[in-house]
Amino acid sequence: MSFNKKFKILGILGTFIISSMLAGSIIRDKNDVPNMIEDNIETKNLKKSDYWTNFTYIHVKNNWSNFGPWLKGDGSWSNPYRIENMTIDATGTPTGAGILIEDSQNVFFEIRNITVTNWGVGSYDGGIVLLNSSNGFLENNNCSGGTSNGIVLNGDLTGTCSNNTLYNNIVDNNGVNGIRIMDHAGGNWVIS
Repeated sequence: MSFNKKFKILGILGTFIISSMLAGSIIRDKNDVPNMIEDNIETKNLKKSDYWTNFTYIHVKNNWSNFGPWLKGDGSWSNPYRIENMTIDATGTPTGAGILIEDSQNVFFEIRNITVTNWGVGSYDGGIVLLNSSNGFLENNNCSGGTSNGIVLNGDLTGTCSNNTLYNNIVDNNGVNGIRIMDHAGGNWVIS
């Protein structure tokens, strides 16, 4: 037998063996496929988030303790106080705001997924008002359709309103401003 003929036979035989091995690994018993899929599924238990609807206003004045089960966190950078998942009808609020955070300088806090309606009509009023408060993160809130301001950041002669981030909030169709940044309120971020 010539060298070329042996080479061709070995090539054909090698191709046949490799093809058989690949076909065997691809073609499986149809009962094996569901088992393979089931083995790769990781079961995750989703947590249900609480949602609160029976609020007329929230006023935090330099003290975040004792606010009930709806307030989460401890005020640290890694576990900020969290007010979230609420609908607030602020009709008749004595503060002029659905949420008023006042004189909160030394803790971190987040306000997320809040819808506020019917807040006050004054020029300092708003759906959410931060007065002399720093280190806040406001995200995905809806303060729209009011007669005054949607969100207000305000410092005064006794304190500043700084290091707050407003991210992805809806503040449409308000009578005065969507977001009002007032005196002594520098170093804040507004991100759409």
